[in-house]
Amino acid sequence: MRMFAGWKAVGLAAALVAAFGAFAQTPTPAESVIHVDISGLRTDKGQMLCALFSSAQAEAFPKKTDKTIARMTAKILGRQAICDFTGVAPGTYAVSVVHDENSNGKLDTNFISGGGRMDLRLLAMFPEWKPHFSFLANAAANELMALRWLHFIFGIIWIGLLYFFNFVLTPSMKALDPGVRVKVYPVLMSRAMAWFRWSALVTVLVGMRYFFSLLVTDARNAGNPGLALRWFGWWALVWTIAYEGIYFFQHPAKGIRDSVWVRVIGIAVIVIAASWIVLALNGGENVSNQHLAISVGGGLGLVMLVNTWSVVWRVQKRLIAWTRAAAEQGTPMPAEAERMMRWGFLTARVSMWLSFPMLFFMGAASHYPFLSTVAR
Repeated sequence: MRMFAGWKAVGLAAALVAAFGAFAQTPTPAESVIHVDISGLRTDKGQMLCALFSSAQAEAFPKKTDKTIARMTAKILGRQAICDFTGVAPGTYAVSVVHDENSNGKLDTNFISGGGRMDLRLLAMFPEWKPHFSFLANAAANELMALRWLHFIFGIIWIGLLYFFNFVLTPSMKALDPGVRVKVYPVLMSRAMAWFRWSALVTVLVGMRYFFSLLVTDARNAGNPGLALRWFGWWALVWTIAYEGIYFFQHPAKGIRDSVWVRVIGIAVIVIAASWIVLALNGGENVSNQHLAISVGGGLGLVMLVNTWSVVWRVQKRLIAWTRAAAEQGTPMPAEAERMMRWGFLTARVSMWLSFPMLFFMGAASHYPFLSTVAR
């Protein structure tokens, strides 16, 4: 008799069964099947003895087959055999496999660790369930999902680069030697700004389309479809005016306007006022939390988009050209460069701080209904 369940071989078998057993621990009390496929036997003589041990019988494994939860014999055909243990509850199990060549049902030779050529594959078969998916028949729902998906992808690129500029690039550039800086800057920023500005545009345009679809739904629920355009118009107007005030405080200046506290307080007052006004104009008993939260978060995103294109990109275009000329032709940086760098820094820093409440309100739109209890 030859036993092919040595500690090394059975260790693998036990691990596989344990893994499948853990997976089988579902909330339902359904039973499963442990399938043992043995191949590579040296002869068709005799029979296969298979024994199933539970985790509670670990000390008996693998030799004490009288202390198993199940035993069975299997015929050998073509040097292969199969043992199926049915009605097994979810859990962790180990299997010992013995080639009983003289068919006496006993282990009457020395224990052989991993002996012979054996291909032991343990598979678990569970109650019938097949993964499936189907797109919704509602075209509007599919469109909204696609819009959110694109909004997430390009928003991550945009905000990720914004954080890179503020937390990594600015301090790193200051630490570089001026000669190295003018070589690195145009190469790095040309590519970074392309991704930065275009991802910002796609993020906001896709977000505005999504936002408008929410306005249309709320307007229909209110019994007045025309409200959607009015709400969107108020939203765009309020945040456009707010941007003018924010632009004033983030522009390089001298005197009291150059104070950090003046800038912080001024911009905070403008953002809070704009948020309050847009909530007052767009609020109502039929207005959803998504509508109101995105009225604020999306408004801040609009401000950040305008900053990206009207200030950051305008500044960076000049700085990239000046540093490239300095690296390739030895042209000195113009006197205006310092002011432009200061302007770009202040604008990027303002956008960074605005991104924190923006992300909060965008997340709260679907997951934190603190502005309205109207269900979508």
